Amino acid sequence: EEFTRKSSLPKTKVSGRVVDSSGQPVVGAKVEPEGVQRGSGTSWGGLNGIDPLAITDENGAFLITSKEPFDALNLVIEARSLAKLRKNGLASDQEHLLTMTDGASVNGRVLVNGEPLKGVVMGLAGANRAAGEFVGAFEIGTDAQGRFQFLSLPPDTDYFIYGIMSSLK
Repeated sequence: EEFTRKSSLPKTKVSGRVVDSSGQPVVGAKVEPEGVQRGSGTSWGGLNGIDPLAITDENGAFLITSKEPFDALNLVIEARSLAKLRKNGLASDQEHLLTMTDGASVNGRVLVNGEPLKGVVMGLAGANRAAGEFVGAFEIGTDAQGRFQFLSLPPDTDYFIYGIMSSLK
């Protein structure tokens, strides 16, 4: 029985705090491992033996543990009204301070022959599709005046914007 308890203890961990741009803790943020670095390689997805996610506590603290040792984790952090944050190469067994920002916004209007188009679905996707760097894709519909607004986007990123064809009939 003693052997079982010892062998099930975490071998490696990544821990830290998530704060906003004013240094205040971000409570309830989802911290999710996306990739694990061991030696000179990185594995993406299906990270067996590694906690699938952590939620920050009232101090913004989180802890991700693993049954097997690793060198570093690549994390994606999401919190309401803040831009998604991607942090790669967070070394194991160190405390990390991660700062989330309000992010960027993209506003626009869809018109045809000078008239607004209501209910058109607009898409926005990060231009960089490399593993560990893609910020994701987002969708939103236009209002009665044909206006749309994407909020809390990861900043300092190039994006492609497009209309969803099935909504443009």
